[in-house]
Amino acid sequence: MPEPCQGRTSSMPGPHGCRKDLWGRDFIPKLKIHLLPRIQRRLAPHPYPPPSSSGQSLESSQEWHYVVIWENRVYTQKIMQVKFTSYNIRQDKDILHLNTERSNIMVIDEGYKSGDSNHSYKYGQVIGIFHSIVMFVGPLKDETRCYKPHCLEYLWVRWYMLDNDSVENPYMLDKVKFRLTTREDAFGFIDPKRVVRMPHLIPRFAGGRLAMEHKFSWMTDYPDWKALYVNRFVDRDMFMRYQPNMGISHIKIRKQLGTNGS
Repeated sequence: MPEPCQGRTSSMPGPHGCRKDLWGRDFIPKLKIHLLPRIQRRLAPHPYPPPSSSGQSLESSQEWHYVVIWENRVYTQKIMQVKFTSYNIRQDKDILHLNTERSNIMVIDEGYKSGDSNHSYKYGQVIGIFHSIVMFVGPLKDETRCYKPHCLEYLWVRWYMLDNDSVENPYMLDKVKFRLTTREDAFGFIDPKRVVRMPHLIPRFAGGRLAMEHKFSWMTDYPDWKALYVNRFVDRDMFMRYQPNMGISHIKIRKQLGTNGS
């Protein structure tokens, strides 16, 4: 029997309930597709490469059907600590709190390494902090089976997209806005270990707010801003993360992104 996890519990939403809301569309398949490479690496680390950040290559595979979430239970929290090493090799941390202004994150954009993206980071708003007891009941690559359960943590993120105006003008602060909820890539799951830091996003007050056509449980009482500025000058460590190869303790980021990363 797996050991119980700490946190508030809730049952996983059923497939019919997911289809009614755009934000919950294909919630269970997307979650299991995200958890598939992670649980496989836990059970047999050598035959499996590191999991892909996007998980798109796994969508055509049917192995995610072998991913089992114990008793269909999802454990939720409201607060998460984001620990990081600053540019001058000092330990620091950010406190992420759901349903507040301190719920945004920045992660390394894997497309930057391949040249598909001109920006080294992706930005998102965390709308769920979860962990579950996960098992894999299918065969592994070495033809063995292992039903050992593991407790995996994951974040449910609503992604921002870069505004084209800020990309074309190098002297402006980067500007982001929410992706349309009708897009397939508007929401996604990520490993909390991928979070680099919590960015400082400044609303573009002149642009106003979006019209609130639908009120979801993870939304605040006020509509979202149409656009926000990414303040890379909020502190010295944040500034150094946008300077190529100059942050002493930013080796991991530079190693993943190559010589063009920060």
